[in-house]
Amino acid sequence: MKVFFDINVLISVFIAHGTSSEVFEYCLSSHQIFITHFVMDEMKKVLSTKLRLSPRLVEEICGFLSGNLELIEAGALDELVCSDPHDDFVLAGAIAAGADCLITGDENLLALKEYRGLRILKPSDFWRFEKIFGSSYR
Repeated sequence: MKVFFDINVLISVFIAHGTSSEVFEYCLSSHQIFITHFVMDEMKKVLSTKLRLSPRLVEEICGFLSGNLELIEAGALDELVCSDPHDDFVLAGAIAAGADCLITGDENLLALKEYRGLRILKPSDFWRFEKIFGSSYR
């Protein structure tokens, strides 16, 4: 299965142990995870400016992501879908990856539920999706 994680979930993976990190660790070992340059740049910005992590730690996290996730190029969507342009870039990345699901905590994205065949899920809803659809991707 191809999975795309939103920035807010990836941040949660590295700052708290919980559902987001459990889902991420599982997907890391069982599925393909994709990331875009946009998401990497946003991660760096949030980790360094909002969370004020040291430059060394930010580079370690981003290095881990670069080494374990498939970094892809993604352009903009053909249409505006969300009120927040950042959300459209996340959607564009998931679509460019051919992802089966986008895992996010963003309420605007979650309200869509699905976009062009892409399932949009909360981390806690991933397990049900995996149980129903996961075996068909292996």
